[in-house]
Amino acid sequence: MTKKTILLIILVLALAIGGVFLFVNYKNSNLSLGSLKLKVYPSTAQIKINEKIYSPLNGNLNIKLKPGEYLINCFLNGYLPYEQKITIQLNQETIVDDIYLLPLNWPKKLLVEKPDIVNIYFSKDNNRILYLQKIKDKNAKIIYLWEIFDRETKKTEEIFTSPVLPLEINFVSKKILTEIKSNSWQIILPLKSLLRDLNIVSQSLNTIFEQQLKEINSKLSKEIKKAAFTDNEENKIIIQTKDAIFLYDSLANTLSLIYEGESSEFINNANNLYFLDKSGLLTKINLNPPFVSTTLSLFSFETKNLEKAKIRKDIEQEHFLIITSDGKLYYLEAANSNLPVNISENAGESDFINMDIIVFQSKDKEKEWTIYNLTDKTTKLIESFIKPIQFLKENYWLIVKDDNLKVYDLENEKFISIAKNVLPDTVFFDKILKRIFFVTNEGINEISY
Repeated sequence: MTKKTILLIILVLALAIGGVFLFVNYKNSNLSLGSLKLKVYPSTAQIKINEKIYSPLNGNLNIKLKPGEYLINCFLNGYLPYEQKITIQLNQETIVDDIYLLPLNWPKKLLVEKPDIVNIYFSKDNNRILYLQKIKDKNAKIIYLWEIFDRETKKTEEIFTSPVLPLEINFVSKKILTEIKSNSWQIILPLKSLLRDLNIVSQSLNTIFEQQLKEINSKLSKEIKKAAFTDNEENKIIIQTKDAIFLYDSLANTLSLIYEGESSEFINNANNLYFLDKSGLLTKINLNPPFVSTTLSLFSFETKNLEKAKIRKDIEQEHFLIITSDGKLYYLEAANSNLPVNISENAGESDFINMDIIVFQSKDKEKEWTIYNLTDKTTKLIESFIKPIQFLKENYWLIVKDDNLKVYDLENEKFISIAKNVLPDTVFFDKILKRIFFVTNEGINEISY
C-alpha cells in the first residue's frame, strides 16, 4: 500500500468521523430546542424576538429557539407596534395567535356621499346596502328616501319612500319586508318585477294575511306582531300574532298554521323556527311540511310575559341564550340534557360572538357590556353605545364611545381611534373581507384592513 493511498484512507476516515460528530452534535442541539410559529399582518411587518430581528416570509415565521422566556415585538412604519411575552418549552411547538398591527391612520373611503342618512341594512350576502335618507319633499315635509347601493356594480337604485322611519326592516336579497308603523307591514317589491312594471311598488302583508286567515280560523288574531323572511327563501314569510305562528308562501299564495298558542318572539335559522311555547318550553319547528315540532328543553323559562322573552342562537350549533322578561339570562345546549346555566340576573340584551364567547348588556346600564367566556367563565366589561363587535382577533373589539368608533384592546385595556362623528347603530363589520362600514354626516364610509 502506497503512502498516497494511506493518506487518502486517513482523510476519508477523518471526514467520516467528523461527519458523524457534526450529525450527533446537530441532533443533540435540536433536541435541546423548542419551536415558535406565528403569522403577522400586514405581511411586510418585521419581528424582533429579544434582540434579534426577523423578516417573515409572507408574514409567516417558523423558527427554533432555546427554552426560556422571550419578548416578541412586531413593527411596521405607519402602524402601532405590538408586544407579547412567550415561553418556549423544550421539544414543544409554541403557536402564537395571528398578530394584527393596527394602522395609526385608518384609510377611509366614502361609498355613498349623501348627508342625513339615518340607518343602513345589509343583504344576507353583504353585497347590497339599503340606506334611508332624511329629505324634504316638494312641500317641505320630511320624508325618508330608500335606496340600495350595490357594492359590486357601485350603482345606486331608488326603491321606496316613506313618511316615517320604519319600526322594522328585514332585507334578504331583493325584496324588503318592513313594518312602517305598528301593525302596518309592507312587502317592498324588487325594481325588476312584473308588479313593478304595473307601477305596484309594495304589497300590504296585513291585507294578504287577513284574506288568507279567513280560510283557516277567523277567530285568531289578525294583528301581526312580527314578520320575517325565512333564512333560505324570501318568497316565504313567517308571521307571528299574539296567539299563533303562520308561514306564508307568496309563490303558491298559501298560508299555513304551524303553531297555535302564545309564544315568545321567534328566531329562524337553517330552515327551522325557534321560540318559547305557551308553557315556556324552548321549541323548534321545521319550516318544511308537515312542520314537525320538537321540544328542545323541558325547563320552563317564562310563562307570564312570553312576548318580552328573547332568544338568541349560535350560528353553527343548537346552543341558545334565553333572556326572560325580568332579565334572567340563561345558556342552554339543546343536545345536553342538563338544566340551562343561569349567567346573569340583570341582562337587557345578549348575543353569541362565537362558540365560546357571548356578550350581554346590563339591563340598568345600557352602555355596559360584559364579555363572557363560556369555557372558563371569565368576564370582562366594555363600555359602548353599540353591542361590541369582535374584530380581527379575540381581544380586539369594535365599540362606539362618545360618537367615536374605536378598537378596544381587551387584553391591554387600550383604545385605538378609527373615526369620529359616527352614527352608532350603523356600524357593520364584514368578517370575510375585513371591512368596516359606518355612517357619518358625510354619508356611508368603508374602512379596509
